[in-house]
Amino acid sequence: MKKNIENNGITATGVQKNEVAGKASMGNLVNRINAGGNSKNKSNDNRASSERKDKLPMKLSSKGYKIVKTIHILSASIWIGASVVGLFLLTVVLNKNNLSEILLAVHYIDLLIIVPTNIITFITGIIFSRFTQWGFFKHKWIMLKYIINIIPLTVGGIIFSPSIINMLSIVNEVGEEALSNPSFILSKNIFTGAFIVILLLLVTAVCLTVIKPKLEKIKNGK
Repeated sequence: MKKNIENNGITATGVQKNEVAGKASMGNLVNRINAGGNSKNKSNDNRASSERKDKLPMKLSSKGYKIVKTIHILSASIWIGASVVGLFLLTVVLNKNNLSEILLAVHYIDLLIIVPTNIITFITGIIFSRFTQWGFFKHKWIMLKYIINIIPLTVGGIIFSPSIINMLSIVNEVGEEALSNPSFILSKNIFTGAFIVILLLLVTAVCLTVIKPKLEKIKNGK
């Protein structure tokens, strides 16, 4: 009887040991499966991260950024300076003794200085938006600067060239009497008014560039 009890006890103990061993092996198997899943997730994450990096837009190098920024600032400065000079010649220096000379000077300033610097400023602005963190539509002040840059390009073909050509043709026909010619006066007023508007827009563009952090705070606060 005692032997049977002892044998039963040994058997029960063996069963318990087997159950414990089975649970331990199952636990190890689960841990291995989890470890394999984690390693797969990590590899997938690394692969996705590398794919995201490959898809990131190309950025300007530090040297390239400085070069483009310098060209942008210089072209904008020359643009503003040439506009001030042209406006001064047209409103202050122009008189009956120098009509042809001043009008030609203003015409060449427009064609050879203002138009090229306008285009260069626009192109360098596009480079900044494309190859830096500024982007095209992230900030309202950048969008406003693009609008300000596009307006002179449009106005130049519609107002500046026809007005100055009309004034020159009138001067060639009637000479110094052009100053009292209604068509000449209208063209001059249109040209001068457009010049003033563009100068104000250029000053606004400069102010937007300087105070952009304040505009950004307002945007974030909304």
